[in-house]
Amino acid sequence: MPDALEQVRQRVESAPIHEDPFPHIEIRQLLPPDAFAELSAAIPPLEYFRAAKSETKLDLDIAELDEHFSRAPQGSQAAWLEARDGLFRDTVAPILARRLEDGIRHSYAYVFGEEVADELLDSGLAPTQGRIMCRKPGYKLRPHSDSAHFAVTCLLYFSSARDLDTGALSLYRPERTPELRHASTYYAEKEEGIAAEAVKSIEVGENVFVAFVNGPRSLHGFHVDRKQADETFSRFVYQCHLRPRHFDLNELYGRFDAPARSRWERKVGRIRSESSDDVQSPAPRS
Repeated sequence: MPDALEQVRQRVESAPIHEDPFPHIEIRQLLPPDAFAELSAAIPPLEYFRAAKSETKLDLDIAELDEHFSRAPQGSQAAWLEARDGLFRDTVAPILARRLEDGIRHSYAYVFGEEVADELLDSGLAPTQGRIMCRKPGYKLRPHSDSAHFAVTCLLYFSSARDLDTGALSLYRPERTPELRHASTYYAEKEEGIAAEAVKSIEVGENVFVAFVNGPRSLHGFHVDRKQADETFSRFVYQCHLRPRHFDLNELYGRFDAPARSRWERKVGRIRSESSDDVQSPAPRS
């Protein structure tokens, strides 16, 4: 795969950075056709995916110890672990972290405060393990931003749509910058009554790669119109995020400025509660 990775490296390096409505890169063909076909063929059958409450949403985490992934065919596991590490961790992620640094720094200064933001970026960014997402006709995701500790969202699509109604990623411009009253996945309209204008729609296409800076204004959504889409056809996409390599929220929390402390209070409380539960729980019987 070395030749394929070199082509990927060149494409990510040379792709233009679009600033409207927020910094993002769109590459119509990330992988060489043969390499993409091999990786696409390695997507396991849906029986290995984890089903959500919604019948239109299934996920498969690319993690060796995940109970679903560990049961997948060995060939699929090997192909996707190689893609996770060789393609995204070692090739794509370092380039994105460097090329999108200005946008990331601006976003993190808002989310964490400038001092902590600089420290987190100086420690470096690394990608999450990622997951393959399956989205069926009728799936709809309202405009939102991803969890606030994510610096960049990466999406590689494995199925095509005939038009915008049968599968599209939409990028939105909010009427004002959301306060971010909490740090989890954030629906600005629901939380703060902020309207958003759809600025750009990207049709789902095979081998289309999109990466964007995740910030308070990075509202995006997705839909597959049930009436327009083939009911038997699902959309597949690999998603991962870049996040700080060293991120101890419990330790950082005391150094946040007042807005950041309010934003992260809920998540820190959950972490401390879970830690307390672990300490108080009796040891399992042998």
